[in-house]
Amino acid sequence: MEQIDFFENYATMLVLIPFEVAFQNVFKTALEECNQFGNFLKPNFLVTNVKVLSKKEIKDFVEKNELPDADKLDQFELDTNDDEA
Repeated sequence: MEQIDFFENYATMLVLIPFEVAFQNVFKTALEECNQFGNFLKPNFLVTNVKVLSKKEIKDFVEKNELPDADKLDQFELDTNDDEA
């Protein structure tokens, strides 16, 4: 882990994970471990390998895309329409 930052409703992490590692399992295991102490973390996460997202980009993404519960991830579709263009 290179960096972790905590905000009011979310945390961001900058991590280096090898391509052959199933990163979903890494995050899921970490969330399950933390939630043993009160089930306070939602199982949703956003991953990018393009750039570090700004707080505004994260906020905009969450506002445009209602994040599903873990058992409904296979039904999730991103809103890819760019309303700002």
